[in-house]
Amino acid sequence: FDAYKNDVSKIDSPYTIMDDLVEDGYFVKDNSKVIPFSEFIEGVVVIDLSKVGQDDRAKSMLVVIFLNLFYEHMLRIEKKGFIGNDPQLRFVDTMLLVDEADNIMQHEFDVLKKILLQGREFGVGVLLASQYLSHFKTPHENYLEPLNSWFVHKVPNVTVKELEGLGLIGVNSDDVDAIKSLNQHQCLYKTLGVEGKIIRATPFFELNTRNEKKNGVDGNPPGN
Repeated sequence: FDAYKNDVSKIDSPYTIMDDLVEDGYFVKDNSKVIPFSEFIEGVVVIDLSKVGQDDRAKSMLVVIFLNLFYEHMLRIEKKGFIGNDPQLRFVDTMLLVDEADNIMQHEFDVLKKILLQGREFGVGVLLASQYLSHFKTPHENYLEPLNSWFVHKVPNVTVKELEGLGLIGVNSDDVDAIKSLNQHQCLYKTLGVEGKIIRATPFFELNTRNEKKNGVDGNPPGN
């Protein structure tokens, strides 16, 4: 930021954004506390931007910084061969989940598109979660195209045209009504070999309870 300040004659948008990031203390001043991105991303990593508050500009800047670092990391992942023959699947190294993805899709970040299009080659999967299917199409980008698996939960305003945009064939008003009346934890599931099927996902609390019973945590020996 100091270098940029010395290079511009007036305050512009990049100046203002960087000034906010520096003033709000999003970066450490001590270089010894900085770690490589490959070390930072080991295991399960959750980046919580709630403390940023209502500053959407700062949130967007932080997200695009992370996505660019993630993309550079992705390009260095060792490519591995396919698994199996029928079907022939790719090895999964990393999954990137973006919740409330509308907040970044609307900006049409080029790096997000690169990760979506090139990720499979490096074993990187991307999950984009948003409230409405309309969020996946912006004036210049269609994020529906590179996404091959879908979990469509209860969406009150879903249309036949939107479902067709997911690659579903032969959908009609009955399918739309079925989605609008889905119960909690139910969804329309589409992926390789499944061309649209209503399923019930296993919520975490049920999975956790099941594991506890299996391991005898409830005080009783594991049952059938």
